[in-house]
Amino acid sequence: MMMCLLAASCARHNEPERLPDKGPFTIFACYGITDYLCSQEQYDALAEAGFTIDLPVGLKSIDEMKAALDYARNSGIQVMIGNDDIFDKQTEEIVSALHRHPALYGYFILDEPPYVSLPNIRPTIDAVRKIDTLHPCYVNLFPDCDWTGVKEYADYVEHSVEVLDSKLLSFDKYPIMDGYLWPSWYHDLQVVSDVAKKHDIPFWAFALLSPHWDYPTPTLNHLRLQQYANLCYGAAGIEYYTYCTPRSTDYHLCPIDRQGRKSFLYDLVKEMNSEIHGLSCVFKGSTNHRVRHFGYTGMVERVEPLTTMPEGFLKVDGGGRHGLVSEFDNDGHRFIVFQNCELDDDMMLDVAFEPTMKRILKDRTITPADSYTYPLRLNPGDIAVFMK
Repeated sequence: MMMCLLAASCARHNEPERLPDKGPFTIFACYGITDYLCSQEQYDALAEAGFTIDLPVGLKSIDEMKAALDYARNSGIQVMIGNDDIFDKQTEEIVSALHRHPALYGYFILDEPPYVSLPNIRPTIDAVRKIDTLHPCYVNLFPDCDWTGVKEYADYVEHSVEVLDSKLLSFDKYPIMDGYLWPSWYHDLQVVSDVAKKHDIPFWAFALLSPHWDYPTPTLNHLRLQQYANLCYGAAGIEYYTYCTPRSTDYHLCPIDRQGRKSFLYDLVKEMNSEIHGLSCVFKGSTNHRVRHFGYTGMVERVEPLTTMPEGFLKVDGGGRHGLVSEFDNDGHRFIVFQNCELDDDMMLDVAFEPTMKRILKDRTITPADSYTYPLRLNPGDIAVFMK
């Protein structure tokens, strides 16, 4: 018995120091489980893949919505209700019936409204808030494009917050095209981050899961490139489009096919989400983000260059590859996160730093930064996390 106790004590003593687990990060399946696949089995699979919120699609009655909420509750996740014609026609009836359900996250009001249409959304939001002030109303905004109807993207995002009295910002930008990265993506992230910070509200941002049109089949590197950039700019929630395969013939591959079967993308997004949940200790609740870019940025538009060293660093050299560094605060710690922004190429990241610098690994382990040799190899889209 004494030997067993001694062995257990030694095992605990040898365990590495870790940052506290802050629980799951907010991960939203936009265009989630479809009406004809709605079942406990599908909600269990969604939760197993690391999603925390679902947007079910095609629900035609309050009873169907309640069934989805019940399945989600059993799986330990939540549901965003809306995005269907029935919600627009029966807003007050639906909110009255469902607003006390423990699995309700909020209400999906509209996707991608142009500038001129924003005032038309407010009556629906007011109708919801007359009954339910606890759950947020979600409106997903355009990225910077002609469809916004204004010249400056910041004017569109700012106007949306003022007109809608937004408690949550969301926008979609799928930056990875066939062989290149969309030039304005990082600027869009910066704009949304700045407006969210100004109004003290959270923002969410997307990655694309479904190849269609000129968008390629995603790889793990693609998902990392998008989601880690969203987190580096301060996103409080991450989103994916789409989880289940839409009926449209433009879509042929998603994590779940039209028969409810898993594709290889299911395992891919599950791995990505597992990484993000593991790093919730770094990103969840973080504040005061500043993002700067270094190396060859190519066609990337309107980003802040790295002209002075990040706090605690004496040298940053990515060998000419495009990278970013995000500095932010969380629970009394200063975090410095480097990301390889290259679509296809590894980065050899060479850094020098103060002796007290720590590295945070993806399992929350805290280790002296000088216990590693440099340069570090970063795969496309991947990150290295340091803590001062």
